Amino acid sequence: LTGNTNVTLDLSAYSGDEVTVTKNIAGGHYYGVANGGNSNLKTREITGTASVSINGNDKVTYSGIIVGGSYITGADDNSTVKTGASKVEILGGKFSNFVVGGNYTTKKVASTAGSSSVTISGGEFADGMGTGPHALYNYLIVGGSMLHASTDGTSFDSDSTAVKITGGSIGTDIYGGHVDFSSQAGSHALTANVDKVTVTLDGADAQVLNIYGGSFTTRDNANVTITQGDVLVDLIAGTINGNVYAGGRQVHNSKISTESTEVRLSKDVSFSSTTAVVSGGYQIGCASDSRDNPSTVTS
Repeated sequence: LTGNTNVTLDLSAYSGDEVTVTKNIAGGHYYGVANGGNSNLKTREITGTASVSINGNDKVTYSGIIVGGSYITGADDNSTVKTGASKVEILGGKFSNFVVGGNYTTKKVASTAGSSSVTISGGEFADGMGTGPHALYNYLIVGGSMLHASTDGTSFDSDSTAVKITGGSIGTDIYGGHVDFSSQAGSHALTANVDKVTVTLDGADAQVLNIYGGSFTTRDNANVTITQGDVLVDLIAGTINGNVYAGGRQVHNSKISTESTEVRLSKDVSFSSTTAVVSGGYQIGCASDSRDNPSTVTS
């Protein structure tokens, strides 16, 4: 596909009873079934920009996964997905699932993108915390691409990823880079790369939870490697109800390698807790994880 692709949903004027939009939404291609080995279907490219724009109000809840790029749950192994750029823009509504600026996959694919981003200027994101002794969030906001399965051999490669928050109330974690959100006991490998990552908070009325400038992987596997270039977390205005970790988050034996990180903190940013953490590095392990061998850190 040689041009741009776009999905726009605007229910901001809706005035009926409360309604839930359950559909998954993708700005790019949808791989719903395997292609049966047809080699001409194994590589799909959008040379322009794939995008999603969503608006709503307090009567409209979006409960599906929102993806700026392609949504991949049925591709044959070793498929290739290429996107010039992809982005998600959210202006209003209620949300209770993953928001991914890049590609979302549960299959073994090679995903490449020039850039991907999520921009949020309004809306309400419900508390996404899971349950259990090592609880992770049930859904996240991700600037890059996301693997959501214990699948071996997936790769992500991006020039840049970004998340920008100028408004809204966000009750789940924000990641500027790529995310591998799979079984913690998964033994499968993943390779991901992003040259530049930026997370910006710039809204006097914006409320966010935890900000992770970089990437995140849950796997207990030393063969999982995420390589990041320069990571910038630019905190200009707004309220943070959690912590800030510029490098990202590492769980178990996976590895994240980062060229450099920077946190810029303005006087117009406030923290709801007096014990909040602002770190230029990574958060290591789960919040309640007592394992003795959390992760290998390189920077």
